[in-house]
Amino acid sequence: MNVKKNNYRLLIVNQLRPEFTLDYMLVKGLRNYHELLLKDYPDMEKWLPQQTFDIDPIWPERVQVKFRGYGVSTPGSFIKDNLKTPTDVLYGDISSNQVIAKLQEAKKERFPYTHVGFSIFVTGYTSFMRTSQKVKKYDPNIVTIAGNVGSLFPGTEDYVDLICRGDGVPYLRNLFGEPCTQKYSLEVIPAKSKITVNGISLESDLAQLVTKLGCINNCDFCVTRQLFNNRFSGALFTPQLVHDKLVEYRRKIKKDFHIMFCEPQGIVNKNWWYELFDLFNDEPEDYPLIVPTSLVSIRNFDLDRISRSSLRFLGLNIGIESFTQDYAKNIKHSETKKIMKRLTDYGIGVYGTFIIGFDHQTRESIWQEIERVVDLDIYAITVHNLKVLPQTPLWREFDKAGRLLNVPYDFYYVEGFQAFTHPHFKPGFEDMLPLTYDIYKYIEKERGPQVLSLMELLSNVPNQRRVFRRQIKLYKVMSKQLLPSWKKYLGPSEHQVEKYLSRLGMKLEPYPLVN
Repeated sequence: MNVKKNNYRLLIVNQLRPEFTLDYMLVKGLRNYHELLLKDYPDMEKWLPQQTFDIDPIWPERVQVKFRGYGVSTPGSFIKDNLKTPTDVLYGDISSNQVIAKLQEAKKERFPYTHVGFSIFVTGYTSFMRTSQKVKKYDPNIVTIAGNVGSLFPGTEDYVDLICRGDGVPYLRNLFGEPCTQKYSLEVIPAKSKITVNGISLESDLAQLVTKLGCINNCDFCVTRQLFNNRFSGALFTPQLVHDKLVEYRRKIKKDFHIMFCEPQGIVNKNWWYELFDLFNDEPEDYPLIVPTSLVSIRNFDLDRISRSSLRFLGLNIGIESFTQDYAKNIKHSETKKIMKRLTDYGIGVYGTFIIGFDHQTRESIWQEIERVVDLDIYAITVHNLKVLPQTPLWREFDKAGRLLNVPYDFYYVEGFQAFTHPHFKPGFEDMLPLTYDIYKYIEKERGPQVLSLMELLSNVPNQRRVFRRQIKLYKVMSKQLLPSWKKYLGPSEHQVEKYLSRLGMKLEPYPLVN
């Protein structure tokens, strides 16, 4: 048996549910979702009224464009890349038995895991509780550690030996006797993005990067500040290093890919970004980039300066959040419409997230805000009902007032489930799920398929490439093919159909007169 340094070996387990409420709402059908939830959470039956889920899918043939990464644990991979201690990562819909099998396999290899770290997503909390107990039953000597958002929930300490809150890299380096002052290592975290049509998925490569830890914003609902103890790392790497790593990755895989910065607030120092874009000015290939940011960070960004770079903003994830709940990052929405139009004119897609369910909101006021969001005319809109996450200012306020529901923690991050009492909406799925359904139906009817927006955006990119023409043509063909399906399931008005056709450069054919 080869003796490893300190004999330490770490297994990171990142369990999460693969299902998303929105997928069932739009395509798969909420009746199927109801059956799945009852099967996995039989004790939640009283919170799962069948009539609430008795709704047809909004658009079963919808094209779903998802640029987020699949098939990899981003936090687990980042930690692994920054430890000398041998580390493996299990990610996805992982059962307790699969984790135990991995531990048994390592023991057969005569190099057993000494530590198991749980990177706990909220929707995987029940799986974490079950698995952590089985790990201890299998081998009480294994040291178990809880990290990520789930570690902030009260009672987590009852299931593990240690809790890591904050940056996991120095914590684990210290635990394993590694130098804590060593610089972070920048590595591309390979993942997949995908377009799904009628259940058939077309995957493309996604290069994920983590270049900052924590967040500069201080939103009362956001858990990032609490998770990192109110610390923000700033840029961990130079623009030159990021450039070199991405160019090296392209040479390695020899094909196109998208880039995603996996951090809550990607654009902080504009000069850092200008330098990065300048470094790509002479690169021959296209480097499309997806970055989370805010209105205040992108407002005065010099888009002309970066227009000749081969690195380009493909999409920006901007938290619009609310028009009536003020957050400093949104500068009171005084320039929101103007900023969104400017980004669209430069071929930059905005993926806007919006929150409903604040205390002051009623059904009527929510609809007024939704109409305003749709009027922004952005590439994609995701509407979330308010989530009250552990140790945030909202959590402390609601907990003190006795407003939090006594349900599995998983449901504190399930779309359409309101995990607290509200002045105007019933708790659970009963009010919020049908409202969310109606909102998405309205958005789909008003906006049409995402590929239609992608066609328009790609036409606006200043630094046009030959390959764009093929992609624009493909998106246009797909948009034409989806028109009958959109009309069938959404039942749009004549004005909405006319708008759809106008975006395709077509006209509404008049119906023949009948004598």
